[in-house]
Amino acid sequence: MTMPKKRNSKLGVALLKGETLIKEVSKHQVGAVIVIIVGLIIIASIMLAALGLYTVVNSAQPESESSYGALILYGGFILSIAVGVATFINVYLYQLNRLIVTTEKVAQITYRTIFDRKVVQLSIERVQDVTVSQVGIFPRIFHYGTVYIETAGDQEECIFTFAPDPYELSREIMNIHEAAVLNKNNHTV
Repeated sequence: MTMPKKRNSKLGVALLKGETLIKEVSKHQVGAVIVIIVGLIIIASIMLAALGLYTVVNSAQPESESSYGALILYGGFILSIAVGVATFINVYLYQLNRLIVTTEKVAQITYRTIFDRKVVQLSIERVQDVTVSQVGIFPRIFHYGTVYIETAGDQEECIFTFAPDPYELSREIMNIHEAAVLNKNNHTV
């Protein structure tokens, strides 16, 4: 028998009747800052290259034929705007990535591009292991890391990068898992 589902458009996943949202986790803002810094470095590199080419072209040509230099500057400016827009879109998509923990499941929503959304849902009862990885000094300083959620069977493993407070998150998931298993065992007895 299938249970009716209630759609929560804000969450992006359907909840079963009686299912309760426990926790919704967005990625740590350090990842968004990294995307912005990389975008700014690329924009600065494009502008420096355009200025360098402009200088070379203008010094090699007489003043009357320097229209190539202006084209190079305009091209660099347009390319920089395109990189800025792409950076903005990537930061927006990064902020849409979520890990949702309910009384019945763990769901990961990942946006790779504007048109590519992936949703992985794992039964909370089938969770076998939750592992945390914090590699490097920045994850330790800023309290983020990668959470690996493994389940029994052929279900896909859930890997949530840039998870804020990953040890607390892993503890909460395991506590919810243990409560779900205990609740199931109490109902079968």
